[in-house]
Order: sequence, then structure tokens, then C-alpha cells
Amino acid sequence: MSNKSFCILPFVHLATHPNGKVTPCCESKLWSSNGSENLQLGVATLGEIRNSENFTSLRNDMLNGRLNDSCNFCYDREAAGLDSKRTRENSKHNVDYNDIDKYKSLPLESIELRLGNICNAKCVICHPFASSKWNEDITDEIQAIDGDYKKAILNNTWFRDNDFYDSLLEKSDQIKYIWFNGGEPLLIKEHLKFLNKLVTLGITKDIELEYHTNGSLITNKIITLWQQFKFVKITLSLDDILDRFHYARFPLTFDKVEDGIKLLKSNNIHYDIIPTVNLLNVYNMTNIYQYFLDKYNKKCMFNYLRFPKFQSIVNLPEKIKQKIIKQSRLPKRLHNELEYEFYSEKSNGLSKAVSFYRALDKQRGVELEKYLPEWKFYLNSE
Repeated sequence: MSNKSFCILPFVHLATHPNGKVTPCCESKLWSSNGSENLQLGVATLGEIRNSENFTSLRNDMLNGRLNDSCNFCYDREAAGLDSKRTRENSKHNVDYNDIDKYKSLPLESIELRLGNICNAKCVICHPFASSKWNEDITDEIQAIDGDYKKAILNNTWFRDNDFYDSLLEKSDQIKYIWFNGGEPLLIKEHLKFLNKLVTLGITKDIELEYHTNGSLITNKIITLWQQFKFVKITLSLDDILDRFHYARFPLTFDKVEDGIKLLKSNNIHYDIIPTVNLLNVYNMTNIYQYFLDKYNKKCMFNYLRFPKFQSIVNLPEKIKQKIIKQSRLPKRLHNELEYEFYSEKSNGLSKAVSFYRALDKQRGVELEKYLPEWKFYLNSE
């Protein structure tokens, strides 16, 4: 690999966010802007966003082998000897590092659409900005623990705007890949209308779809629509299994999600299972991995929680980290990632998380230790 900075995504891809913010990919923090003016959907066009000053500067840095700070998430993982989104995407696109100039003028081929914050779950690791249902649980006590937890009503509803979907239709001869996220994307009916328009145009056999979904709303009707497309990949965000799932993804139940998995499997729809590792499920990672391997012949991959940081696994006491590492039966690559992530940031301890979970339990009428018995040990070891 002769260019350690180049990534194909800023040249062919955009990632949108619930408030209309647009970044080069889901891992980058770089908000499309011209100088001090941030650009967003509902105000700026996709063309204006793609050609903004800082996005153009990022692409120029990559073409010239310069490491841009906005992509440090991947660069830091690679420096630690780990896989990254950059290396995976470059491999998928068969990037020719000996002739990267040929990528400088490519059209928008893929787009990640985070369709607002409308959701039917209020996962413990989530927040109102990403889940409208979380607004129900914003109490004075929760806000006193963390002031970032505020009721969120999105004023920029670009994801319900027919003009936005029409702008995508105009590029439908170029777009090859669309990734829907949320909130819960299956609650946004406008995107289903958009997909049906693509079917009417007769071009769906050239377009791949991907969804990041909690898996609770999958139906035969939606699967019939998906089957009109070239390929559909469903990423199931399932943070835990069995009774533990209900606590983590309140108020959803695991049996409902397994019904969705069975529908996907019986209709030969490709799906991946990617839990987000956090304080609530890190102790159970091996069991999660083994459950899906044994029951569905499916190997999990894992994301790691970045925000809110107080729920990150970096905050566990050292002896608990070592206990989990020692007891892990994950495959070597996943085990190495877990060990890296335990020490990826400085620990702030468990006290804030404990206060948060206690306040949330009181609001929801549940009890942490009932669902996650290891917390009795955690609290005695703090």
C-alpha cells in the first residue's frame, strides 16, 4: 500500500446525519463547510456539499499522501495494527494505489442516509438526538447526571422532504449503493416511497441497499420490496441476547427481533449482526458471539461505543478488564480488538454510569442487577 492516507470514500460517498449534517463517512467528524459556514441537507444541495471547501481539501490531502486529522479514527487503528474502515473500503473497491489520480472526479456512487431520530426503542446507550422515544425518559435527575441528555425535536426534517428524494432520483443512474440508518429507518415511510419509485424506473437491479436496523419491524411486505434490488444487506444492531436484550434495548423484546431474523433467513436476505460493545454487554461478548454462531451459523462483528463516553468499556476497573480479557473465548482478531479498546482512552471510572443506570431504572421500572447479574460484582469491585 503505497499511499497510507488515501481512502475511496470521500471521492464516491457521503454520510448524512439526523439533523442534516453531512460527513465524508460515518467515522469522520468533518462537517461539510465553506469557511465558517456549515452546510446541511434541506438548505444546500448534494452537489454543493460534495464540493465544499473542506471536503475538497480532504480529497486533495489524500491524493497527495497527507494524513488529514479528520480521518484519525482509521489512521490510529491502523497504527495499532488493526483493521479500519479505510482499509476495508479500499479493498472492497479494489483501489489501485499506483494510479489514484483516476479517482479524483468520480460521481456520487454511494450514500448513507440517517433518516432522522424517529425510533420505537430507547436503548440505554442511545440518547434523544438519535431516538425520539428517549424523550419520554428525560427527567431532572437524568439531566443532573449528564446535561447532554435533553429532549430533542428535529426541526430540519430533510428525510421527509420529497425534494430531497427527487434529487437522489436525478442521480439514480450513478448511485449504486444506498445505506439507510436512523433512528429506526423502517419507520420512515417516505424512503419506502422512494424505493418504489426506483422500482418503477426499472433500475433497481443495478442498486444495492443496506440497512442498519434494530430488527423489530421487518415484515414480508418490506422483504418483497427489497427483493427487487440487486442486493440487500441488513445490519442488525443487537446489543445483547435473551432477557438481557430487553434491558439494553428497552422496551423491545428479543423474541420479536428473532422473528425478524427468521424472516431474513427464510427469504435469503443477507444479514450481519453487529452489537455495539459497552459497559452493559462487554461481560457477555463471548456468549453473544457463540449464541448467533450456534443458532444461526452467523459470526458477529463488534462496534465499540464512543459516545456517551461514560458508558464506554474504558471506564471499567483494571481487575475487571483483566478478568474479561482472560475469560474471553472470542476469535483472535476480535479478542485483540477488545484488548485494544479497553485502553483506547483514559478511564473516568464507573460512578457516573452507576448513577445514570440507577436513575434510568427508577424511570423505567426495571432493575440493572436482575438482567445483568455481573453488575453485583462490578459494584463490589469498584
